[in-house]
Parts: sequence; C-alpha cells; structure tokens
Amino acid sequence: MVTPPRQSRLLSLPPAIRAQIYEYCAATYIIADVGSTPWPAAYAIPGQKYTDYPALLRTCKFIAREARSILYQDVRIRFISGFYWKCKSRASLAAVGTFAPLAIRNLFIELDVNYRAKPFVTDLVAIFKACKNIEYVDLHISPEFDRQRSYPAQRPGRSSMGAKGYEAFLLFLQTKPKLEMFVLRGSYSKPLAEFMRHGLEVEGIIGDSE
Repeated sequence: MVTPPRQSRLLSLPPAIRAQIYEYCAATYIIADVGSTPWPAAYAIPGQKYTDYPALLRTCKFIAREARSILYQDVRIRFISGFYWKCKSRASLAAVGTFAPLAIRNLFIELDVNYRAKPFVTDLVAIFKACKNIEYVDLHISPEFDRQRSYPAQRPGRSSMGAKGYEAFLLFLQTKPKLEMFVLRGSYSKPLAEFMRHGLEVEGIIGDSE
C-alpha cells in the first residue's frame, strides 16, 4: 500500500512567517567551521560542532533554497593575539555549517586589542574576499577576548591598530558594494573612530569606548 504524500504545515504558512522561523533556527546553529574557508588549518581554533549541516536544510529542496540565505547570513569571527613565542595568534569563526560567502549579509568581528593590524586585515581579505553582499559590519575591540595569555590585559582605549591598519581596514570595507552600516564598539582609540567616521560613505555608529 502506497502512503499518499502529506502537505507540510510549514509550507502552508505565509512566506513572512516562514522567514521568521528560519531566523529563529539560525540562532541555534552556532558552529565554528573553517574547513571550507581559505584559512590554514593550523591557524584556526577548532570549534565545537553541533551539526555539520542544519537539519532544516535536509527536509526538502524548496525549504533548503528558501532558508539557506537566512541561515547563512550571519558570521562571527574572533581574532585572539598570542604572546610572542609562547602562544600563536589564533582566530575562530562562528557560522552555520558550510561557509557560504555570497549568502553573508552581517559580519560581526571581535578583535583583541593586541592583535596586529596587518595579519588582521590580511585574514579578513583572504576569508571574505568573495563576500560581495555584506550589508552590515560590526567591529568590537576589547582586551577581554584574549584568553591565552597570563600577563595583564592592555588598558581600554589603546587598540594596537595604527594609521596603516585603519587605512587597510577601510579599504577592505570599501570593497563591499552593498555595505550600508558600520558599527565600532569597545576599546578603540579616538583616531580610529575619527578615521572611520570620515572615511566611509555609509551610515556609521560609533559606540562608547570602554
């Protein structure tokens, strides 16, 4: 006896309601997965994987196509500095399943104040070069992100990113044609805030310095 196909209740909902469900599901998939990025394997911090592929995308092709852009739109990346020869600098990426550059809309960057500007910008360019649809970038600079070292954290407001770092980071942002908003938060210096405020032709939010 052949069982007749059943209509999915999810598909019977309005598209706007389905989109809200996909957004809710996206928040539950926080996976550090750098296997398909340009990162060297020895450089990235291994992350805990809750699933290699979101279950929602394994239901049917229609839902997979519809939900993919929402599930893959947010990416969080953290740069942690090492202490000279004792600890190497590391970075971790939080994303859903397979890295999908063209689906990324919102990029959240956490930067340790002691992380050197040159490798920081170089890594951003290498990893997110193909991400042409980024609309929102949030840069949070803080001494609290570094958990590897035992020496005292640098005081707030003293980011190690100098003028060349500002310029390189600004050039990176300018390669994103769909960028609409840039947010700067945390332990940033006043020159960095002024440089970003006057160098970008998009809406900017400069938060209070910690």
